[in-house]
Amino acid sequence: KCQYEADDEIIRQGDPCHDPETTYMYVVTKGECSVKVNGKVLPDPYGTMTRDAIFGELSIMNDSPRKATITAKTNCTLQRVSKATVKKHLPQDAAAKEAFEKERDDLKKIDDILDKIAGVDSRYGGDSIHKFKP
Repeated sequence: KCQYEADDEIIRQGDPCHDPETTYMYVVTKGECSVKVNGKVLPDPYGTMTRDAIFGELSIMNDSPRKATITAKTNCTLQRVSKATVKKHLPQDAAAKEAFEKERDDLKKIDDILDKIAGVDSRYGGDSIHKFKP
């Protein structure tokens, strides 16, 4: 469990996620966090994470740099799980590990293609993800 005060930066876009003991994924248990991509706060509902939201997992799973900056919007309580712990719970036998890695790689390719098609700036500016309007 960890605490952050309003405006504290939790993770920064572009930061590497190599060290399994100091790289974490997070679950929001109390408070709100804001999401920024390329310095811009994403519009709601994408730009605010509240209780039970998870972030940081993609970088751990893909061994890739952080894709967004997450900042405490209010005082927050988060649960954090280290990369080492996550990796320990992944499939260990060769066949299951290979299947998991193929699926992970396929999902990463899809994410990369979407980023190229829409561009992170235009996607979160509203071109590809439209705010729900009832």
